[in-house]
Amino acid sequence: GLFDSGLGGLTVLRRLQERYPHSSCLYLGDTARVPYGQRSVAEIRAIAAEVVAWLRQQGICVQGEMELAFGASGGVPWIGITGTNGKTTVTHLVSHLLRHGGLDAPMGGNVGFSATELVLARLKSGAPLPDWLVMELSSYQIEAAPKLAPRLGIWTTLTPDHLERHGSLKAYRAIKRSLLERSAVP
Repeated sequence: GLFDSGLGGLTVLRRLQERYPHSSCLYLGDTARVPYGQRSVAEIRAIAAEVVAWLRQQGICVQGEMELAFGASGGVPWIGITGTNGKTTVTHLVSHLLRHGGLDAPMGGNVGFSATELVLARLKSGAPLPDWLVMELSSYQIEAAPKLAPRLGIWTTLTPDHLERHGSLKAYRAIKRSLLERSAVP
């Protein structure tokens, strides 16, 4: 398994390794809170992109944490929120509005709890799954989850960012746009 989703991915990987001690897993994180020794976050991101591209060229399925959570969420509708700026604010607002409307709509993803931790906690506790999942999604998370198809997609803004990973503004925009294209209501 390969995870590229910061501390959320690292948590899931550790749990998988505990459950399946003889499996092979590779963690390539992208957050400065995970110790990398002498490598910078930019170097780790570049290495991760190269490894993922190579694995895909070899026909190896690479599944990001968001895709794993989406598949495990049992049909709960997702609201996927992306953008260069403003996605955290919009994620908080949408979750707040839904909760005050009487719906169980926790937020997670690139903010708060990782999506897999949120779904796993509900499944393990026996509590019902939420009415909605409000997920902040980075370009990295969208790129690693091509089967993620939220019910509603929201794109806040676009400015040049993460070009060292995506290569160009056009490629970065295409990744963001793909989330809306896969959404039932873009």
